[in-house]
Amino acid sequence: MVLFALSACSFACTSRADNKIQSPNILFIFIDDMGYADLGCYGNNDVHTPNIDQLATEGIRLEQFYVNAPICSPSRVAVTTGQYPSRWGITTYISGRSHNEERGIRNHLDIKAPSVARQLQQNGYYTAHIGKWHMGGGRDINDVPLITEYGFDESVTQFEGLGERYLATYETLNRKDSTRSLEKRSAALGFGPVHWAKRENFTRIFVDRTIDAIENARKAEKPFYINLWPDDIHTPLEPPQDFPNTPPAGQYRHPEHLSRGVDSAGRTTTMQQDPVRLPSKKRMYRPGTRQLLTISFFS
Repeated sequence: MVLFALSACSFACTSRADNKIQSPNILFIFIDDMGYADLGCYGNNDVHTPNIDQLATEGIRLEQFYVNAPICSPSRVAVTTGQYPSRWGITTYISGRSHNEERGIRNHLDIKAPSVARQLQQNGYYTAHIGKWHMGGGRDINDVPLITEYGFDESVTQFEGLGERYLATYETLNRKDSTRSLEKRSAALGFGPVHWAKRENFTRIFVDRTIDAIENARKAEKPFYINLWPDDIHTPLEPPQDFPNTPPAGQYRHPEHLSRGVDSAGRTTTMQQDPVRLPSKKRMYRPGTRQLLTISFFS
């Protein structure tokens, strides 16, 4: 697992009586299925991640870190609630109804569970969830709370959540409509507008929507708490066709996946290029304040 945090001020952090410190802006980046040694700042010499490495250099890089589960849903329950995921009946990834019942897990995170976002929202924050959710909604399940009901002013996700969402088309799948049953089933569930987009563009889309959420917080004159949870590095995903050494569409070793080496390198490298557009003074701070910014990045 990987974790580092960066804190900064919009002005030099010298004390002035007329320069009141505001509530910090918080950007929480949660990468899906990235390993400890996948980044340059943790020793990877094959994949270049200079933007993320810079965040690590300027912040705090931790060498020992564990989430409460090494898999999707329970790890997200843990960071959302601050509690062990087993307390809320989610000990592995949420799937369809029958599969969940077989494994003895719930179909969604109980709306009564504590939520970091809800606590911050109640204390004056603008809150947004952008990216993978996987704590209810998807497959054959749509009778669950919307993401916004957990304390978010806005949300956008992918096939593992309800509300507004982006669903992927895949150039590498040998199918007439270039998509999977997971996306088709999500589209049929309703509960929110659906946008279709190429898989390779998802992280860029989520970063764009995060920038929009930051602007919404600025307009509301509130500090922000934003989850940016892209679903790269999880498979089957695709780096852009212009990434070096990526085979042309239709020439992959397997119909469902890219060559693992090119796939992992491409997705890790392209994943790290977009988030660097976020931490600018123009976007992150309200004018006239000595406002703190905290960026947490982990997998």
